[in-house]
Amino acid sequence: MATAPGEHRTVDLADGSRIVLNGGTRIVLDPDKPREITLAQGEALFEVRHDARHPFVVVADGTRLVDVGTVFNVVRDGGAIDVAVADGAGDYEAGAQRIRLNQGDALSRPDRDTAPAVRRTSPEGIGGWQSGQLHYDDATLDQVARDLSRNTGRSIRVVDGAARMRFTGTLVLEGPPREVLARAGPLLGVNFAEQGDTWTMTPANVRRR
Repeated sequence: MATAPGEHRTVDLADGSRIVLNGGTRIVLDPDKPREITLAQGEALFEVRHDARHPFVVVADGTRLVDVGTVFNVVRDGGAIDVAVADGAGDYEAGAQRIRLNQGDALSRPDRDTAPAVRRTSPEGIGGWQSGQLHYDDATLDQVARDLSRNTGRSIRVVDGAARMRFTGTLVLEGPPREVLARAGPLLGVNFAEQGDTWTMTPANVRRR
């Protein structure tokens, strides 16, 4: 089951749980394991009906996210995994490692060779993309570009050092993609330029020749 970039889709499961898929996302449902979902790529918000005897599990790139009565958001981008818990709690499992994540905890694993790090975040902002808002706390613009690509359906490439810049604040997704990027540019300190099917994100203080 998949969504195109810029598309959202809601999946209601037989057990009463719900999955909301962001754009550019693919999940795998196994009828033999109705309480286990594989996130192959992209971003999804899981609203899980808790069952202690049959835990709900999200599998993503060799990791397992086990619900303990939870609403949580998961992003998989290649080997990078990000998890944020909006309500309840869940366990992040990778091999012998297990990390308990409670409400307001956000875990990031930038790649398969780097240990995950946990920080605190606002539960109210988790999954904000559903209502047209992207909330950030010291995020890299590389991450922001990936989020904008998923939500606008436009391929965005970060150039000239913009990937190393960071952003704290909220971006509003209302309107056509061109309007979204026009509003986001001054907030992020970048310029967006359309080049064929791709938009580039360049630091505002860099002049393009």
